Amino acid sequence: MRRQGHDEPDRYDVQRNGPVEPRPWAARAAEALILATALLSPWAFGSVEAWAEWLIGASIALAAVLLAIAGCESGIRRRLLCGPGLAIAGLAVLGLVQAIPLPQAVFARLAPAAAADRAAMVPEQPESVLGDPGPVVGLSRPTLSLLPEATRHEVVRLAGLWALFQCVLGLGRRSAALRRFGRATAINAAIVAAFALVQALTWTGSIYWSRPSPIVDGWNTGGPFIGHGALAAYLNLGLGLALASLLTPDPDGRRRSGPTVLAVLPVLVLVAGLIGSQSRAGFVGMAAAGIVLAVVAGRKFATRAIAVAACAVPAALALWIAVDSGAASRRVASIGDARSLADRLEIWGASLRAGAHHRLLGTGLGSFAVAVAAETPTDHGVVFARAENEYLDILLEGGVVGLAIVAAGLVTLARRGLRALDAAIEPRDRALIAGALFSLTALAVQAAGDFSPHIPAIAVTVVILAAHVCALERPVAMAAPSPVLALSRRAHVSRHLEPAALALLALAILPHELARARAEACLAGTSLPPPGSSYPALIPRDESDADLLAMIDALGAALMDRPDWAEGHLRLGLAWVARYERTATDWMAGATGDSELAAMMGDPLWLHGRAHAGAPIAEIADQEPVHTCLVPAARAFLQARRCAPSLAAAHAYLASLDYLLDPRATAADHAARVRQLAGGDQATLALAARAAFQSGDAALAARCWRLGLQVRPWDWEDLALAAAASLSPAEVLADVLPPGAGWPTAVAELAYSSPEDAETRAVFYRASLDRLPSDTSLSPGERLHLEALARAGLGQPELAAPLFDAAMRREPLRGDWRENLVAWLLDRGDLDAAHRHAVLGVRLNPERPAIRRSLEKIDEAIARGTTAGSPFRHGSPSP
Repeated sequence: MRRQGHDEPDRYDVQRNGPVEPRPWAARAAEALILATALLSPWAFGSVEAWAEWLIGASIALAAVLLAIAGCESGIRRRLLCGPGLAIAGLAVLGLVQAIPLPQAVFARLAPAAAADRAAMVPEQPESVLGDPGPVVGLSRPTLSLLPEATRHEVVRLAGLWALFQCVLGLGRRSAALRRFGRATAINAAIVAAFALVQALTWTGSIYWSRPSPIVDGWNTGGPFIGHGALAAYLNLGLGLALASLLTPDPDGRRRSGPTVLAVLPVLVLVAGLIGSQSRAGFVGMAAAGIVLAVVAGRKFATRAIAVAACAVPAALALWIAVDSGAASRRVASIGDARSLADRLEIWGASLRAGAHHRLLGTGLGSFAVAVAAETPTDHGVVFARAENEYLDILLEGGVVGLAIVAAGLVTLARRGLRALDAAIEPRDRALIAGALFSLTALAVQAAGDFSPHIPAIAVTVVILAAHVCALERPVAMAAPSPVLALSRRAHVSRHLEPAALALLALAILPHELARARAEACLAGTSLPPPGSSYPALIPRDESDADLLAMIDALGAALMDRPDWAEGHLRLGLAWVARYERTATDWMAGATGDSELAAMMGDPLWLHGRAHAGAPIAEIADQEPVHTCLVPAARAFLQARRCAPSLAAAHAYLASLDYLLDPRATAADHAARVRQLAGGDQATLALAARAAFQSGDAALAARCWRLGLQVRPWDWEDLALAAAASLSPAEVLADVLPPGAGWPTAVAELAYSSPEDAETRAVFYRASLDRLPSDTSLSPGERLHLEALARAGLGQPELAAPLFDAAMRREPLRGDWRENLVAWLLDRGDLDAAHRHAVLGVRLNPERPAIRRSLEKIDEAIARGTTAGSPFRHGSPSP
């Protein structure tokens, strides 16, 4: 018998205990197509765009058709009952249950808390828009998912992945297939790593030096991926398969004297790429997988793996530090630093709180951004589309049931992988499976710190690798195949029936992917971001009228393919509002000749105030800018609410257009929903506050302004001014300002700075002093400085001076404090002390030009023998 070589993988397979018949051309073509899909998908920006997902779906469908022609090997029941495959199918079924409209009684029984929340978000009867010729926008039907369209898309994705998993199982139990996939993926990953390094070193702000990237730092771009987490995940997958070649002895079973350069080079490049990606989760996943490999691969392979790691990791780290001046090492060193994980810990906490009302069945696959918005405590200026932890993500979106399905899939995959490792006869097969387990373990660990499995290219590669490992698992008791059964008509039909069903399933999901691809193509020529990137709350005011019309036409065309796309309806409404502002402002400017007055009257909220002040609604609705722009905007916001009742921005803009709705709910009703749903969205809260105030609910407006100040305390001035212009000082102090001693002083200097407001400022200063003892968030220096500001504002210089000095001694590098002190000393006419502190400030804080200007002003005053004449204003210090 000829020795089984690497060039004859299919004539003999030890895993099958003997020779196997040559495979039909269709089976070989199906394997080649699956392999090509896995290799090319990372290069298409991770296949996150709809056209790339459609191509992946088409490839899966074609592979299933080819397998239907060739026929699968026996063991259909074993393939269908494979644990990881059942987990994928189980998640798809869960998504179907979440997305299907349910009778109200069933919905209330399955999720009583969610049903109560929905009742508060959705009115009892549909609302129409005055002057809208279209049909009435219906109300959303009860679903477990907060975002049914996104959940349906996740179901389609999972169905495609399940079909892919079954196709790979249908290729048969051949270690050669895994070997070919492993070698190709390892080489491809090494090329991806090399490309990522080169692109980072020559970063121009664009992926492939042509497509603009939202990532500023070149090291965090992720090579062809949009984000470094997905890059690290793919490199981890390739690293395990590259290590398999180093652990593999020669084909005749002899041990190599040492690793060859061609075998070591991919490992070195991959480790360097992993370190260079600056993904902490990826680095932890690599380390954890190395430990697992050392445990499960056996002493011989573990010793060899440790030797390789001992050489490759330090070499790659040294190379990277030389290139990046230690930035990567500092990033890795921050893994245990809780401060560097503050944002991630915050969103993890929000995820757990958001799932409190959806513990059993979750909020719906793909609904994370909408579900977690209400529980996000801080406005970071971004939308959190994922939890940065796949297990918390599935716990929120799928509930306890979804997390149990994922856990069962991982456990069965690990069990089958270990069985395959034990069943391997040849050392090279054992090394191959050990490398695959390294890759899968690294991704499972990394998934606890990012969302890379949601990237289609990563998901496709993992599913193919997992299916190959499961195919090599030897059943505990496997009867010998019966020749009679093998030749029977029933067996012949079954060999072709399953892949034919898979082909029908894969073909059935292609129209869905094609519709999304068409919708995405409609937006390509505009300045709109890709679908799914955010849920905007701000009107696009910087766009020209032509650009706005292009947006409106593109969104209208896209919504023809995706009629339940909440983000699209919301963007369409915002574009119409922006066009109204531009049209109305131009119209008013021509009529009044006053550009400032025209800008004020062009604000839709000005019109909202007029409507609630008693202006005839019919006359307002008949105005051309209202009829042509605000009427379709109101309809778009109703559609957005229909698609996603928990979308805060839709309720906020409906509050601002409530006078156009019939039956007319008050703006306060919509604003109350916004306060419940907006979470850390300051812009949406500010809009709801103005609408509530103009509709007569000052108490609700105050609560919205207060929450807006809390979620974004570093960007508070506009909200404070709006509240001060609308409410009395007593209401601002009692109902708007959040807890904290710094708020009254800061708002007093900003909103009540005129001389006639001296008494009001004094009230606010005393309020700061009253709050100081209970404010435990302040450092000793901050406490001294705030008291000094309040004492200075109250005209108590003998008390303020020592407090200023004590605060500066505690924290001498606080340039903003020194600016306040210099201004106060100038106001008192104490030029010597002001000069001393200004000189010290220039030395300690040379980056602050205000101190340098104060020093120049003091020098001129000293030269003239006069005071500097600068009244004390400490510049509205941030609370």
